[in-house]
Amino acid sequence: MKALRFVLGLSLAATLLAAVLSPEAADDLVAPTQRHSGATEREADSPRASRVSMPDKAASVYVLAIRPRGADDDSPSAFGTVSRPPPVKPADAVVAVVTPEAAAALPQPPALPFRVLGRYVEAGEETVFLQHAEHNIAARVGDVLSEHYKVESVSAGVLTLIYLPLNQRQTLDLGETP
Repeated sequence: MKALRFVLGLSLAATLLAAVLSPEAADDLVAPTQRHSGATEREADSPRASRVSMPDKAASVYVLAIRPRGADDDSPSAFGTVSRPPPVKPADAVVAVVTPEAAAALPQPPALPFRVLGRYVEAGEETVFLQHAEHNIAARVGDVLSEHYKVESVSAGVLTLIYLPLNQRQTLDLGETP
């Protein structure tokens, strides 16, 4: 612990000594602006000026000012430059027109794998009985069938399903309304 304090104290002393003995390093950052002799009227009237007395040798002091950065200064900015693309206006948006040939090239959902077995209406809610492979399914609005189809609506003898992987609607004819 004492060795650490000694090393820190030694490094502090070396830093202070280097700062005092190398004034040319400070010339890059500050430049003398004017020669100032004595205190100004405002300083003479302040309560602090009455407590601090300056010796006659220090009456002539250089006042230093920080040099502003010039345009030719090639040091990087602390925050860097930020360039953002201009915002896209709605008028600049591209409207895609799909031709029948292009629509045929888009991925299509497979044919519906369900077979209608019947329907049942109770309290205004319609249930459709479907067969998928060897399984019988009771489908209501909002149900997800075989992990890929969601029942969107049942109306006017048509069952509307959404094929979830492509988010496309498909319809299944239920036959005559009961």
